[in-house]
Amino acid sequence: MDFRFSILDFRFKKISTKILFPINRDKIVNLKSKIKIIIILMACLGLGGRMVTGEESQRYMCPPDMAWVKAGGFCMDRYEFPNHAGVEPVSDIDFEEAEAICASRGKRVPTVAEFRAACGGETGTLYPYGPEYVPNRCRTGLNWADGPAPAGSYPECVGYGIYDLTGNVWEWVKGPGDWQYIAGGAWNIGPNHANCRDIVQFIGLIVAPSVGVRCALTPVRP
Repeated sequence: MDFRFSILDFRFKKISTKILFPINRDKIVNLKSKIKIIIILMACLGLGGRMVTGEESQRYMCPPDMAWVKAGGFCMDRYEFPNHAGVEPVSDIDFEEAEAICASRGKRVPTVAEFRAACGGETGTLYPYGPEYVPNRCRTGLNWADGPAPAGSYPECVGYGIYDLTGNVWEWVKGPGDWQYIAGGAWNIGPNHANCRDIVQFIGLIVAPSVGVRCALTPVRP
């Protein structure tokens, strides 16, 4: 919990309690001034008359098209780029193009650790929906000719409000030492590789119809 918010809330309650006891007029005037100052401070901090935890204050700063990933403390696109439900993900992009796409939106390519945090959650499950593979839960294990589906076509393939983290198209991620990897698998990949942990080192200049990107963002607290 944000310590500053707790102190403000405590002081406000403490001062309010004094109103119940007989005090002289000067103290009442002085008390009202103090209460006004505290209320103004609370409004500026966006408390809305209640305490707000540090986690909430960051989650509220994720753009509407992104979701808060509690396990890693960052925001991630809800869908593969172009990040719109019902739109087929863009593919055939190399790593530099993926970086440029995210940068143009004030975002960045996620790291391997961030992808795994968003996909596996706080418990580190192997799939975004749980520890065991469930056929047809995500778009995996199909034929190459089947191709990707519009984003969000598999509503149960979700974690943290983020869709298609396994299957549909591989996603560019950044590894240690600026190595480039792809993660999550694609529509033609089975559960042994289309999962939250398996990554493939990929030459950044290579493009493929099964490789796209999803962007991430680290919110900056005011």
